[in-house]
Amino acid sequence: DTAPKTAISLSGPVVSASPRSYITSQTQINLTSSDTYSGVKFTSYSINNLSQGNYGSPFTLLKTNLDGIYTISYQSQDNLEHLETLRNSQVYLDNTPPTSQLLISNPKKESGNQIYVSSMTEFTMTAADGDGAGVGTQKYIIDGTESDYTTSFNLSAYPQGAHTIKCYSIDRLG
Repeated sequence: DTAPKTAISLSGPVVSASPRSYITSQTQINLTSSDTYSGVKFTSYSINNLSQGNYGSPFTLLKTNLDGIYTISYQSQDNLEHLETLRNSQVYLDNTPPTSQLLISNPKKESGNQIYVSSMTEFTMTAADGDGAGVGTQKYIIDGTESDYTTSFNLSAYPQGAHTIKCYSIDRLG
């Protein structure tokens, strides 16, 4: 004569960390309950103390939700009316990509929205993900060709003339 046991699992983009896991709006949140004797009558859950009713299938946190900490509370009751103690799990919703910046060393000359550099001018990329899951990958694109960023670079392998350089980062959630 014991209450059911309910477990939470996450599938899809997830970075497990203590005390919470980082997820996106594509992450499926699954509740699995079991009861050895009489069977599970229902599992109920809430998100940030707002009741979602009885659990029926995996759910996600909507993209319209703001990034931040969400507490998922859940419990099950068996067919003999034994109610499980309320359980809580925290997740951090992270739908915001990292910010990226390309730093250009000297020698350089800025004129309007153009920057003139030498073939030896170093380009260094920085990225930050605020309270999110953390920066996973940094990329830069020179004249349409994408490369992984691992260390500063210059344009010594490129012919003299105008070049377009862009950069972006992907967090650890992908």
